[in-house]
Amino acid sequence: MIFLVLLLTIAAYKLLGWHLKPEHDQWFFQLSNGLSARLKDSPRLAMLLALLLPLVIVGVILNATKDWLFGFVGVLLHVVILFYAFGRVNLLKQLCSYLEHWRSGDYQSAYHHAQQQFSSELEFAATDTNSLHLSCCRGLLYQWFEQIFVIIFWYLLAGPLAALFVRLLSLYERNYQASKEGGLQLLYLVEWLPVRLMALTYAIAGNFSQSFKILVTVIADITMSTDDVLLKTGLAATGVEETEMSRLNKEQKAQQLETLQRLQVRCLIVCVVLVALLTIL
Repeated sequence: MIFLVLLLTIAAYKLLGWHLKPEHDQWFFQLSNGLSARLKDSPRLAMLLALLLPLVIVGVILNATKDWLFGFVGVLLHVVILFYAFGRVNLLKQLCSYLEHWRSGDYQSAYHHAQQQFSSELEFAATDTNSLHLSCCRGLLYQWFEQIFVIIFWYLLAGPLAALFVRLLSLYERNYQASKEGGLQLLYLVEWLPVRLMALTYAIAGNFSQSFKILVTVIADITMSTDDVLLKTGLAATGVEETEMSRLNKEQKAQQLETLQRLQVRCLIVCVVLVALLTIL
């Protein structure tokens, strides 16, 4: 069942290009706003309630319908929940739009586009074309991880409610700066193990010899942030380290982003194949 759910959801999300819009998250923001207003003196309690109440409701629905139509309804609900947990940005499409601005030399438009589409929880900063490119690489890698891979990890490990919790936590942290410290700490814990497995997947799907020494450093440094882990290992998997990026010309930087995009797709294929093998075994 797990492999079937994963295959159907990824097919809808990537092959068909279906994506939910940010408007579909308004119910969660309304709930969070209401709880924050009622619990002004307990922001962390408001955050926990906002995250846990939807899980309780969805859990009751899953438990009540799991045997309907010989389990078909349960599978369908898993697909719906996992699809909702995936991110809102069509990264393949948005990168193409960004590269059109970049290759035309319209760096101001490229910056605004990248800031809007690739920033996520990250602070998106750029003072020149080199820092713009670096920030875009960082944002693109994190968006792929945050939108898909961390969700898949927690779905495989703990089921649809865990995947939904990660998405709601990401939404809460991104939109409620007053509770950012608590949200960031919890988000860091949620991402800690999957991001290091992601680094290993980069090495498998990319330049292994270049990635291995970086991978060892990343695993040894237990305090490294999620985006730093992704940037260092992702760039190494493409054969170009961070210190060498300033030497690249405009077209080489564009090609590097396309290489990073293809790397993510290969990593997704690796994940699906591994799940299929584990299902068979």
